[in-house]
Parts: sequence; C-alpha cells; structure tokens
Amino acid sequence: IIGSVVTFSDITERKKTEKELKTLNERLEQRVEERTNELKKEHKKLHKENTIRNKIEAALRESEKKFQDLYENLPDMYLSVDAKAEKIIQCNSTLAKKLGYKVEEITGRERFFLYHLDCIEEAKKVFQQFINTGEVNNAELQLKRKDGSKVEVLLNATALRDKDGKILYSRSVYRDITERKRLQELLMDQKRALEKKNIALSEILGQLEIEKKQIKDNVVANAENLLLPII
Repeated sequence: IIGSVVTFSDITERKKTEKELKTLNERLEQRVEERTNELKKEHKKLHKENTIRNKIEAALRESEKKFQDLYENLPDMYLSVDAKAEKIIQCNSTLAKKLGYKVEEITGRERFFLYHLDCIEEAKKVFQQFINTGEVNNAELQLKRKDGSKVEVLLNATALRDKDGKILYSRSVYRDITERKRLQELLMDQKRALEKKNIALSEILGQLEIEKKQIKDNVVANAENLLLPII
C-alpha cells in the first residue's frame, strides 16, 4: 500500500433533518394518541347518550301505550270532530262498543251521525256554541245506537286550536247518564204518585171532617129534640 485517500462528508444537515423528522413523528403520534383518546371518550359519551335516549324512547312508547289503553277503555266516551271538515276523526273503543259499532264505522262520518233524531236540532245548537266559544259544558243530548235505541249523555267539550287561535278539532267527552235519567224519571213518577195520594188523602180527610161535623150536628140536634119535651 503506497497510500490512502480518506473522504469526509458533512451529514450535519441530515442528522438535523432526521432529528426533526423524529420529533415530528413523535408529536404526530402524540396527537394521534390524544385524538384517539378523545374519540374514545366521545364514543363512550355517545354510547351513554344513546343508551339514555333509548331508555327515554322506550319509556315514551310505554307511556303512549298506557295512555292509548286508558283512552280506549275509560268508562266515558271520547270523540273528536274536525271543525273545518265537520267529520269525526277519532273516537275511543268505549264509544264504539256502547253504540254497537266498530271504531272504523264511526271515523270519517259527518258530525251528527251519532245523534238521535229527537235531539238533532239541539245538537246543532250545541255544535254552533262550540264553534263560537270553543267549549261545551254539561249539555244533555241523546246518542243513537246502531239498533236505533237511545243513549242519554252529558257532553263536555274543549277545542284544540292552531297558533292563530283557529279551532282545529274538538275534544269531546260523553258520559252515559241513561241510568241516572231513568232514576230521575222513576223519582218523578213516585213524586207524582205521592202527590196524587196526598190529594186523595186530603179529599178523604176533608170528607171525614164534613161527615164528622154532620154527625156532631145530628147528635146535638137529636139531643135537643129529646130534651125539649122534658123542658
């Protein structure tokens, strides 16, 4: 070997670049890890919110189911009439069963369909009162069963209005008072019968008083006649 040639290369910039890249990668990994943790937390939060929302929705469905069951099976009869179309848009099962219909046989019919002929005119007056005031209080009417027989009812109604105050439809409650009316009629019959008996009794007592007076007068007269010869 006669000699050697040694070459030196400056890698300062490369080292600096590598160091910067390493630092950048570390920062990037840190940011990725931080974002991943944030996403995990967000996912956990969303999962919790979904669980809560699902529970709320389930509770609402159960509440709606209970309300619908209550609406359908309450002892009172419920019905709604579209104020503009003047058609029945909803009724509960109690009303349908009470009148001998199916619910679908009632919905869509005109508003006076269920009223007995004996009270149609009164029902029209009550409906006009509802349109004017948005309510009805304790109106006595008669509904008509499918077989034509009459059901005495007490009607109370309120209105559901739009944002401008215009009536959209009614919320009507009918209470069957047929038995109450029957008892009232029975009491009236008994009262009339008692009044007749009282009149008859008064007449009898009056007649007895007259006869009593006549007997007394006769006794006095007879006694006087018997005493006159002695005197």
